[in-house]
Amino acid sequence: MTDLFKDIIKAWEERVRSPFLGSIGIAFVACNWKPIFYLLFSGEPVLDRFAFIDTNTTAASLVWNPVVFGVLLAIAIPWLKFLGAWVAKAPTAHLNSLQGDLASKRRIDEFNKATEEEAAKAKFEAEHEQRKIEAAKRLEEAKSVGDDDVVDQLLIERETNFFQPDQERRIKELKSGLTTIQKAILMMVGAVDDGGITSNEIVRKTWFKNSVSKTIKNPSSTRLDVETKAGLDWLKKQGLATSSTFDGKWFLTKDGYEIFDWLKNEFSTPQGG
Repeated sequence: MTDLFKDIIKAWEERVRSPFLGSIGIAFVACNWKPIFYLLFSGEPVLDRFAFIDTNTTAASLVWNPVVFGVLLAIAIPWLKFLGAWVAKAPTAHLNSLQGDLASKRRIDEFNKATEEEAAKAKFEAEHEQRKIEAAKRLEEAKSVGDDDVVDQLLIERETNFFQPDQERRIKELKSGLTTIQKAILMMVGAVDDGGITSNEIVRKTWFKNSVSKTIKNPSSTRLDVETKAGLDWLKKQGLATSSTFDGKWFLTKDGYEIFDWLKNEFSTPQGG
């Protein structure tokens, strides 16, 4: 019976499109909910339920009251919606304004930060170029004097005071950007005591496989070979490693050994190269 009632309500919702008919239907249920409930859910015989309906309903409750109240409800609903929208208009406008201000402030803060970063970068580049110009001027002045000792001293001073900060910054950036695989490759190459090591030799090392497995679970031989060659190429581009064209063996550069020494705090030195 409950399912039947639900189906009736669903059919009513699908078919009744007029706001007046819908409102009259709601008013009808509101005026006669007790007889309807008794008719649908009572355990009494059907004839007794019909008798109860006849006794407890009238033409007014079945027809006139639902029609009158339904029409009034259909007329009142748009006005009630309008009243609700009018009441909510002011707080909604304030909320939208507040959200817009917050979004605007967030964008402004992002632009300010980006501007500050660009200004700092421009200042650094300007100072960098100015130091270059001053160093070049001093070197030219020393050459014009003709004193080789002064020229040599300036070259040493220029390499120490000008290039060293850039080199330290570069090494620091490389350290922070190394992946686990690149670190493991660098450790393998740096741990070789006599001569270099090939890519195939690195892939076959148990220590290397165990280190790489922290990033790649159960890596295949093909995957290891690809990752190792890519890592070696990256180290070469960064000036951390070099290879021999004769036997394909890899060696670390001075910068590579500097990072290798730093990595010893993170990795145990591979045994046997």
